[in-house]
Amino acid sequence: SVRDTVIKNGGNIKKEESWGKKQLVYPVKKFKEGYYYKLDFTSPADAITKLEASYKLNQDILRTMITRR
Repeated sequence: SVRDTVIKNGGNIKKEESWGKKQLVYPVKKFKEGYYYKLDFTSPADAITKLEASYKLNQDILRTMITRR
């Protein structure tokens, strides 16, 4: 669903990696483990706010980090 959200908002996927299930450094919303997923993509600047808003609504996503290169 993360991949689909990027494409729907005008982005292009460059690379995606699934790092698997790992133990979190500290509990997040009472979860001690989580799946790590890395997605390298390009998108218009105005699409980033839409992506962040849609990720906050998704209950399966505990944390996100979007960085600029």
